[in-house]
Amino acid sequence: TNNLGSVYLQMEKPQEAINVIAKGLKHTPNHAPSHFSIGLALMQLQSLDKAEESMLTAIGLQPAFAPAYVSAGKIALIKKDLNLARAHLEKAMSIGTNNPNDRQLLAMTYLDLRMNSEAIQQFTLVLQANPSQTMSIGGKAVALARLGQKEKAINILREANQNYPNNSNIQRAMNVVFQSGNNQ
Repeated sequence: TNNLGSVYLQMEKPQEAINVIAKGLKHTPNHAPSHFSIGLALMQLQSLDKAEESMLTAIGLQPAFAPAYVSAGKIALIKKDLNLARAHLEKAMSIGTNNPNDRQLLAMTYLDLRMNSEAIQQFTLVLQANPSQTMSIGGKAVALARLGQKEKAINILREANQNYPNNSNIQRAMNVVFQSGNNQ
């Protein structure tokens, strides 16, 4: 039933996914992936408190379930709880999620929390996996500028702008870096 529920999720039919998966949970209530899938469906329905509850249930049942931590982190970001998002995303990293997008999300969270050195470390890891990830290029440059390395940040952005002209991530980062002083 979780597989059929996943199909409904991909078809953006979250209520149908919930209905199918809930039937399966009656027989196997401790199936963490089913709780996770219901959480994803609830996220699609913008029912964030219930989605968070489902993610935390999945985590409770299967503590090494990195995707549930990532989704709980995304929910916390939507709710503007950056510290909780950071905790969930760090846990996902420690468990071993290997998705560069998850690491980038953690890096952006660090950037929002002004944890610039930590952000640089994570952006660097993302860029090792995917050197063309412009959000990470821009984020790293902003973090460097905040740490007083504005010239290095500008050089990174100039090179990125040549490689990826008119890229919105690079343009935003350039605006932040050029408009900021070294005290940001």
